[in-house]
Amino acid sequence: MPDILLIVLGTALVNHFAMAGWLARVPPGPQDSFAASCVLALASGVGLLLTATVSGLLEHWVLQPLDAGYAYLLLLLATASGTAWLLLQIPGAGWKSWDPRLVAANGIALSLAFRQGTEQADLASKALVLGSLAAAFGLLLIALTELMSRIEQADVPLPFRGIPIALITTGLMALALLGLTGLLPG
Repeated sequence: MPDILLIVLGTALVNHFAMAGWLARVPPGPQDSFAASCVLALASGVGLLLTATVSGLLEHWVLQPLDAGYAYLLLLLATASGTAWLLLQIPGAGWKSWDPRLVAANGIALSLAFRQGTEQADLASKALVLGSLAAAFGLLLIALTELMSRIEQADVPLPFRGIPIALITTGLMALALLGLTGLLPG
């Protein structure tokens, strides 16, 4: 279980830096980084739920009968890309401005972590883990965004500004998550 949490943290960190680059290209306006991270967390959560569910069903009904388990990564890539495209087609959705590659990459990374962590679990346990994984990713992304916005306003020494303080902060968040290791059995 701690491996899944570290993968979620790493994915949130990558998303934060990708989002920071995306926000730098957006003209100034009413969209702030907190709202943008909430939208990305929601889009990624929905993308994860769809990607993991569809790829799991296709693996069970198509790949296993054909004894083609080696093609799972290709199936996952196609499913995540299709999910990202499908999310962009929803009219009035707040995530239409996001790069679909970011949502697809979230779906792939988190679906692989989900698959690895729940290979022998029953359906109810898989559903609980999948929902928890989507919620944890969203909370970590929002927490990291809020933390970085507070650090930008703080008086950080010059050598630590930017990426160094972000990596130190993320390392401390990872250590805090490792402190939760013994709470869950397994």
